[in-house]
Amino acid sequence: MEKIVINNMSWYTTFPLIDYDILLYGMLFPPCLYGENAAKIEEHPGCISHAIGYSGMTISGHYCGAIIGNAIVPGNHLAFMIGSLLCTSSFIGIYAGNTRTNLRKKYMIDGNKKNDSCHHFICSPIALCQEAQEIRTRQNTSKVDIDTGDMYMRAPSSPTMEKI
Repeated sequence: MEKIVINNMSWYTTFPLIDYDILLYGMLFPPCLYGENAAKIEEHPGCISHAIGYSGMTISGHYCGAIIGNAIVPGNHLAFMIGSLLCTSSFIGIYAGNTRTNLRKKYMIDGNKKNDSCHHFICSPIALCQEAQEIRTRQNTSKVDIDTGDMYMRAPSSPTMEKI
């Protein structure tokens, strides 16, 4: 039986520990995964408005980057693509980074807003997958017993807890 220990001060999820269903969903449909994550973090009944916001930032970034790239080097496709990539990553980094910050606050995870934005700037789909796995894991795992200070752990599929 796999034992899971949750420390409220650090991320539990790292890249190899992400479930395959979350990875596939995040790589194919990042706006949808972002919408679901944001709805769970904010305890909002719908995820469509969040997904539309993420998609809007993606489209806006592409257009702004294309305009900037074409203005710097007119007619150069490489400048067009680089400008589009940088602007899209920047827009998504700022927009989705705010939601990541809210996730950290909700689960009392250490970090700062600059790092949250950087994760989404570098590779937003992987950051979204990490956030989704973190939400899933923390919802299925017990927390610290505050009265005694003892840590308890259980596997997400296991209904029993074991004392460390």
